[in-house]
Amino acid sequence: MLIVVVTLFAVCWLPLHVFNIILDFVPQLRNEDQPEASSIIVAIYTTTHWLAMSNSFVNPIIYGFLNDSFRVTLTSTPISPLQDSLTCTAVSQKRANCGIVMCIFK
Repeated sequence: MLIVVVTLFAVCWLPLHVFNIILDFVPQLRNEDQPEASSIIVAIYTTTHWLAMSNSFVNPIIYGFLNDSFRVTLTSTPISPLQDSLTCTAVSQKRANCGIVMCIFK
């Protein structure tokens, strides 16, 4: 799992860092006199930045699919802070099979 996390981190963040390094070493690319080139640079920056930020979206999915202990902990965590102060009972046997419950505060 660690290899997958590190690999996806590199895949997500490397393009943005490479792009920033290229802009640092080739300042002519920041020439704002040419609107066509400037719009391409902005589009590339936006795409690489979006890809870098997508790592935050990918991490929970990786942990959820690849880590059994994380999955067990996640399912045992209370959904709401009020969950400990609720008493839940099934409304009826027929509805209990569907997962419908009635909760009242203690």
